[in-house]
Amino acid sequence: MRSPSRIATTSSLAFAIAAFVISFLWRTASPARGSQTFLMTIANASLSAIVLATLIWIGVFAAARSSEPHQRSDRLVGVLTLMFAVLGGLSSIPIPTHNVETFIPRTPGDSSTVDWAFLARLLGFVLLPSLVAYAITRSTATVLGRKVGT
Repeated sequence: MRSPSRIATTSSLAFAIAAFVISFLWRTASPARGSQTFLMTIANASLSAIVLATLIWIGVFAAARSSEPHQRSDRLVGVLTLMFAVLGGLSSIPIPTHNVETFIPRTPGDSSTVDWAFLARLLGFVLLPSLVAYAITRSTATVLGRKVGT
């Protein structure tokens, strides 16, 4: 049996290292890097990796804590570490998109000053990585933690 904090730390550290390495290599090899300095490239890659790894840690910790003690094995740690290392590498590869901004004027009777779309995106950015990490950890712990013959 492994502690939930060890499972979460190992998995999120693998995610952070893979995300940092791929993001750093992608940004330094890209010809469209512009005037971004080497130090700024390291800062951008490390900041994004740390923020996402922290959100991953929260989800993995919550899932590992809510799983059965016999499900928290060394095999779970190894599988999750591999899975989150792959996810970290894949999540840091940039996807070329075309951004189209639209301006929708406010109606005259609208007195709301809260940008609900921004708040929804912010909440989604914070919750989505944690919820995905929770679902991956719980399902993997359930599959790997089944007792043979029961």
